[in-house]
Amino acid sequence: MSQIDDLKNIIASKNRRLQSLKEKKARLGISADVSLDIEIIDTAEELKKLLLELENFGGSETQSITNIPPREKQYQIALHWAEDGRNICLARFDLSGMDLRVVDLEGVDLRAGNLSQADLRRANLQKADLRMANLSGTDLRGADLGEANLAEADFKKANLSEAFLYEANLYEANLSEANLESANMEEAILIWADLSKADLSKANLSEADLRGANLSNAKLTQTDWNSFVFFPRYQLASEHGGANLYRANLTAANLSAATLRKANLEGVNLKEARLTESDLSKADLRNANLQEADLSGASLEGVRYDHSTIWPEGFKRPKENRL
Repeated sequence: MSQIDDLKNIIASKNRRLQSLKEKKARLGISADVSLDIEIIDTAEELKKLLLELENFGGSETQSITNIPPREKQYQIALHWAEDGRNICLARFDLSGMDLRVVDLEGVDLRAGNLSQADLRRANLQKADLRMANLSGTDLRGADLGEANLAEADFKKANLSEAFLYEANLYEANLSEANLESANMEEAILIWADLSKADLSKANLSEADLRGANLSNAKLTQTDWNSFVFFPRYQLASEHGGANLYRANLTAANLSAATLRKANLEGVNLKEARLTESDLSKADLRNANLQEADLSGASLEGVRYDHSTIWPEGFKRPKENRL
């Protein structure tokens, strides 16, 4: 299959998902005319743009669409991109397993690129476009991914400990089994992201948007969910003063000693979750599922819940704020 066919398939796939996205927005209560700042590709216009980029690949030295540089050349271009290659689009480059420690790739276009098993420790990927990129098993310890577009990227089993992901777009990203210990994910968009079995110990998720995210079996000990969650584009959760986990899947998640004060946990699945010594004071637990959850030592002062809230069998329910 040619590269043009590959691009056409990617674009067609994105367009097929448009209806699904609209349905998800509706379920989350987001108006259909409100943008999530996630690009939906217009087939004709985007295809023309992508093909033009390929035809002009390499700046002044025009290369044919099918003549993408050999892998070693791709590596050299990436290494020196900051110095003399900023006019080069690196979309679909294969940099898997490469040593890219401390490399400066700020603002780079690596859409659908392959960086699996690469060493990107302390690399600068600020504002980079890594949509649909493969970063599975990649070492990103201490890397700067601030404001990067990482929508639908694959970070499965990647090491992102102490990485900087401030305001990163991780919409529908795969972060399953990833190491995010002590990562800064403040104000990150994690809508519908897969964080199952991820290690988020001591991570900073202040003001992060985790609506619809899957955090089943995730490790969330000492995770910081504090701070006010308010997104002007969405006009949602303004009544809450804590993390927004609306309808998130936290099945069997380890939330021991987690601070979820004033968090929006409406409709959240906390079945079999470990919430020992956690702070849930003034949290919204309406329609939440806490079946078989371990709440020993948890602070539940002032929590909000209703008739649809499912508590562990035999658990003495809080008396205050029942709706």
